[in-house]
Amino acid sequence: MIDTQASRVRAGMVTGAIALGLAGGAMMVPAAQAAQPAQVPFVTYSPATHTATVRLIAGLTSANSGYNFDGGAKGAVRITVPLGTKVVATFVDNVSMPHSALIIPFNVPLTVTPPAPAFPGAASADYRNGTEKGDPASVFTFRANKAGTYRIVCGVPGHDVAGMWDIFIVSRVARTASFQKL
Repeated sequence: MIDTQASRVRAGMVTGAIALGLAGGAMMVPAAQAAQPAQVPFVTYSPATHTATVRLIAGLTSANSGYNFDGGAKGAVRITVPLGTKVVATFVDNVSMPHSALIIPFNVPLTVTPPAPAFPGAASADYRNGTEKGDPASVFTFRANKAGTYRIVCGVPGHDVAGMWDIFIVSRVARTASFQKL
């Protein structure tokens, strides 16, 4: 084996990295090699059962001071499902402020008190009072049986007016469900 300065430097770097690791220090790993957390999609669709699974997380990011669903507020997220789809939505509150989720017609003006859901069952539990971080997830199921544009809003008084709303489309032409951050 040829003893070159380059091979000694490489060996020293390896030894130093091992020592640092054994000593409990941090080691830098190239981004391409670093393990990435699994990303769970906000929307999935099963054509076999004509079912969309929707994940709604209130306060996922600091966007709009935490008044958001899946990081979008004021219409910045659009969820589309085919007409007739069974929607199974799981709502989770990620902050210690009460939030909820419900689907209302798009043309209903935003008010302090929310209207009834656009579809029977299209609201999280206790949608007028909301849940908080640490409360169990609220799963609600409904049939998207009327084509049109709707809003996903927080039903806690004043939150929709503060911008906690996004867009929900029931489409006659869509063949799958989708999530789009605008």
